[in-house]
Amino acid sequence: MYFKCLYSFSFQDFAFFYSVKKHQFINRKSIIKGIINKEKRLLIPFVIVAAFWMIPIRHICKYMAWSDLNLFQIYTRVLLGEDSGHLWFLPKLFLIFIFSFMFLPRIKKKSEDMLILLVTFCGTIIAPKIPSILFLNNIASNLYWFILGFESGKYKLRNEESINSKLKYGVLMSSFIVLFLVFEQGDIVPINAIRSFTVTLLLAIGYYCISSKECSFLCNLISDESMGIYLLHSPLIYFTCAYYTNGMPFVVVFINFFVYGLVSMGLTHLLRKSKLKWMIGYCFSMIMNRRGKS
Repeated sequence: MYFKCLYSFSFQDFAFFYSVKKHQFINRKSIIKGIINKEKRLLIPFVIVAAFWMIPIRHICKYMAWSDLNLFQIYTRVLLGEDSGHLWFLPKLFLIFIFSFMFLPRIKKKSEDMLILLVTFCGTIIAPKIPSILFLNNIASNLYWFILGFESGKYKLRNEESINSKLKYGVLMSSFIVLFLVFEQGDIVPINAIRSFTVTLLLAIGYYCISSKECSFLCNLISDESMGIYLLHSPLIYFTCAYYTNGMPFVVVFINFFVYGLVSMGLTHLLRKSKLKWMIGYCFSMIMNRRGKS
């Protein structure tokens, strides 16, 4: 759950707040254009990588959950969100972006900010009761973190001026302690609420502690290839699970993290330099924009 939260919150600076502020859709034409752009960036990679990378690798590795399913059932489960592996994030992100583009720019009052945070926070509590089909469960459990990211960016300067440094680190340490105390307390609604609220504090304060730090060359390099690494890396781990079961922990970590990381980064670099870059969500205009900023 909390890896998904971190995924969601990390988009705040890189895509979410920027996109919502930039694309304040006010008519049907601008809405359609925004949907098409996000479709190219998110849905096309979802379908392509699922069909030609994740599903074939799972077949090669004899993925147990699909042992009694035919090819049509497999593709249906993946595309409808019942078993999409690591790719669940893309269609969920697409749907959240569409919702956000149309509604968040219209929120002007602080009371409205608080209301949408409260409503979406409640969504994270009831998310386990919502079916996973069409990514509804993922949307309910993660929309709050996107809204939190949007609001953090919206009030970033004001908060940086008002939050004392000692207070930031004090809240950070307190949140870690509370999270440790309730982490293994079972799937109980009040406990889930405490966990979610504590993770909120951790992410918000942690963000303000590190957001002003400059990125290193390595961070910038990984950032340029991050979309492709995300798409291509995780399925490779199935090879380790299938053919190096119960291996030495050090070797498993080295293979999964370093070897597969380099493989996925290399493949991403090759695809980005080719005419097939659209398959993993890269487009010419986006690459030119990045070069212009560097």
